[in-house]
Amino acid sequence: MTTTTNFLRVFALLSVVAKTYGQCSVCGEGKKVTDPDAVFTFPGYGSYACGLLENYGEIGIVPLDSCAQLPGVIAGTCGCAPEVAPVAPTAAPVPDPTAAPT
Repeated sequence: MTTTTNFLRVFALLSVVAKTYGQCSVCGEGKKVTDPDAVFTFPGYGSYACGLLENYGEIGIVPLDSCAQLPGVIAGTCGCAPEVAPVAPTAAPVPDPTAAPT
């Protein structure tokens, strides 16, 4: 099998999973992981990098019945914080041109 074929199969599988479970914000609504490299350990389920866990939630791999419990248990480890909307840059003030000395 080619890499493209494998990718398409994985993508199709993830699409089915996402439709089955739905999306999950692992930090809670309106919050994001700020320490993606931190590792959270689920007793009986293994250890996961917080960024990977967040990605799993976004693509629907985290079951929704587990999703509701996650924000309370991962917040400290994963650094969950409110999502900040990007702010458009503001142009620097430009002084009015001055007349040349006479």
